[in-house]
Amino acid sequence: MQEEDEAAFVPVQGCPDRQRWDRLEAAQVQRAYETAVGTERARADTAGGPHSTLRKKKPAAPDDEEARFFASPTGVRLLQRVTLAATVVFDVTGTDGLGKLVRFMELSRLGNHVAHSRGWLHKFSLATMEQMTAFESHVLARLKAGLKTKLVITLCLDETFHPRILLVAMEPVSGFIFVEKYADKRDAETWIAALKESMEGLEVEVVQVTSDQAKALLYVANEELQAQPSPDVMHVQHDMAKGMTLPLLSQERKAQKAFEVAVAATTAFQEALQAAQREPRSPGRSPDHERQVAEALERQAHAQATLEQATANRKDARQTVRDISKEYHPYDLETGEIRTDRALESKLAELLGKARDIVKRTELPQRCVDSVEKAGRVFAAMVNTLGFCHRVMAEHVATLSVSAALQTAMLVFLIPALYLRRAAKKAPLAKTRDAINKVAQDLLDKLYSTPAWLELDDATRSIVMKNAIWCADLFQRSSSCVEGRNGQLSLYHHALHRLSDAKLHALTIIHNYFIRRPDGTTAAERLYGNKHEEMFEWLLCRVPVPPRPAPHNARGAANSRRKLERSSAPPSTVQTAVLLAA
Repeated sequence: MQEEDEAAFVPVQGCPDRQRWDRLEAAQVQRAYETAVGTERARADTAGGPHSTLRKKKPAAPDDEEARFFASPTGVRLLQRVTLAATVVFDVTGTDGLGKLVRFMELSRLGNHVAHSRGWLHKFSLATMEQMTAFESHVLARLKAGLKTKLVITLCLDETFHPRILLVAMEPVSGFIFVEKYADKRDAETWIAALKESMEGLEVEVVQVTSDQAKALLYVANEELQAQPSPDVMHVQHDMAKGMTLPLLSQERKAQKAFEVAVAATTAFQEALQAAQREPRSPGRSPDHERQVAEALERQAHAQATLEQATANRKDARQTVRDISKEYHPYDLETGEIRTDRALESKLAELLGKARDIVKRTELPQRCVDSVEKAGRVFAAMVNTLGFCHRVMAEHVATLSVSAALQTAMLVFLIPALYLRRAAKKAPLAKTRDAINKVAQDLLDKLYSTPAWLELDDATRSIVMKNAIWCADLFQRSSSCVEGRNGQLSLYHHALHRLSDAKLHALTIIHNYFIRRPDGTTAAERLYGNKHEEMFEWLLCRVPVPPRPAPHNARGAANSRRKLERSSAPPSTVQTAVLLAA
């Protein structure tokens, strides 16, 4: 839909001196001409169009309501909306490509009224992505100008390959993507340049960087951003599982196979013994079936004991890996009490000792020992991150203009309750989620009964809650948001075999400004705290109105429709006779 102040004429591509009517403007003038009264020239003057063009324009047949509708201004707007929606859904954000988009136009019969060749749809898609880039620049400038305070955020950084290096940086709470671009290298200099470009003109402070502890990412966090490097607990668990769980699972499978062989041998010897007891004794020395059965039972018992021990070892290793995630929280999930960095350090040391004991007891190879030690070296960074988060929370709460009693209540009751609610959503079992939510509700009940909270007015409570939410979201122990984004982009690349820079940028814009969570907010709105225009409606005012199909395409579409109508009609008498004769 073109804006009212836009020109009625647009230049013809390749012919700057020639001009033609915009399709929507032409439809509006034609409708005004048809509904006006008087002579042809008077009606043309009333409509505001050239008399010679309007006089030669033939209206659609009276019985063709579909053609008449799509020739009207309302129909042209609908064609533009449907074409733009199909392009955004099928081509820009989807992996179907232009082939299915063309097929959709044909099956929906919109191809009878709008251009739908591959060449034109490709140009239309490029124009759509170009306007999406313009929308991003427009909205981002307004959102940055509307910020009243400095953004204090955490960043999750990661790289992926398909096959080029792709850098991704995302704010985990809002889900806003700051960096998503291909690069020739993934060193610290490349990362720093990408982050500076994405944050240009924005007053932002990155206080924490969650990553897989790659050297370049650590340098960016420590030297460039002066932020706390937070390790991704998933990578720690991966290294620990790689050193214990997988090798022990292999041992368990071998023990299971040995046990099955022992059971089969025991069964065979027992059947031989029963057969010997039923049949008369043959001449000569007979086998000692009873001794064979006893030895087979002994071997079976030993194999069973080995299997049980292997299963126990594997379960111990698996539980050790899970306990790393369970303990790496700023608050105890079972009681809601604050977990200090010293308590975490003691617990992680205990888990590392248990892992070393399992590796030694099961006589795993040196590569397994190295993998466990690799995970153990990250424990110190995990302890530092926990201490950092508690320190920043306390400093942030101390800056609020509230009583000391309320500050204590926030640190002991409110912030832990909000964090536990977030942790409960990620728990794998329903009973675990219910248990964590119950602890969180008990903490909130204690908060609501404190005099410091009861004395607050609604405005102050809103401010306190907003700051408590920020504190609860501070501790970010996983970069799963960028890991999931990398997986999504890999699927796009797998389907399309190539992601151009324009396509990748369009996908980033879709993620930041178009996709909405159940609460109705986009990632940009959650990050900046302000609403912005609806991207699709913005595009409707700026993406060109689709032209009519070329004459040969229109005839081809009409012929196809007539063939379809003839094929669906009952055969005539002559056709039936011909078929019977054949």
